[in-house]
Amino acid sequence: MNIVIDTERLITEVRLRPPLWDLSCELYKDRDAKLNAWFEVCQEIIPNFVDLPDKDKELVGK
Repeated sequence: MNIVIDTERLITEVRLRPPLWDLSCELYKDRDAKLNAWFEVCQEIIPNFVDLPDKDKELVGK
């Protein structure tokens, strides 16, 4: 699987989700909130992320 990720877009999407980076955010320590935020980021930067097989989704996470 070969996915090219636009670094600037990735940074923008992460910045839109404070639980991923803002220590003062109430949800920063919430594991589920972080997982959901990362899932949203992946949906935004990877075409058809939801339709990928689970193995490919795991590769994206790495």
